[in-house]
Amino acid sequence: MGLQELKQWGERVFLGLHRLEKLPMAALRNPIAEAVARYGPAVETKPSEEFPAATEHSFEASIYHGVVVYEWNGLIHSVAYWSAYGDPNRDLACMFDRYGEAKKWDALTAGYLYYRADREVMLWCSAIPAIGIGTIEYQEAKTEFKKRLDPTEID
Repeated sequence: MGLQELKQWGERVFLGLHRLEKLPMAALRNPIAEAVARYGPAVETKPSEEFPAATEHSFEASIYHGVVVYEWNGLIHSVAYWSAYGDPNRDLACMFDRYGEAKKWDALTAGYLYYRADREVMLWCSAIPAIGIGTIEYQEAKTEFKKRLDPTEID
């Protein structure tokens, strides 16, 4: 084990820097400047392929985390987090806490898709170590865009 690997091992074991809850999270409906202040300059900025009205900003938030922020109408409306050493249950609990605003979460599909009780925010998980959050307003606009392109597109 080299010095760099030993350092990273120590950061994970003793400091838990690989944990999602150690990462500052970008708040929804804030300007992109907030994400830049938290993560530094984006490594890539481009129009979203799925929804060109949105801008996709990719950040290397830490050596353990990647963050993709979707800006729409001048504000952050969706954020996806990738963790090199993700812990699905712990990451889900972190997201519920950070984005919950003290509200209950309802499972549409347990382990995969959740809605905050006020129905303003949805959270999704996947088999890969990614977890995301987004406003319902943004998700609906993106779905409407896809339907205009392909009327057979289903919700």
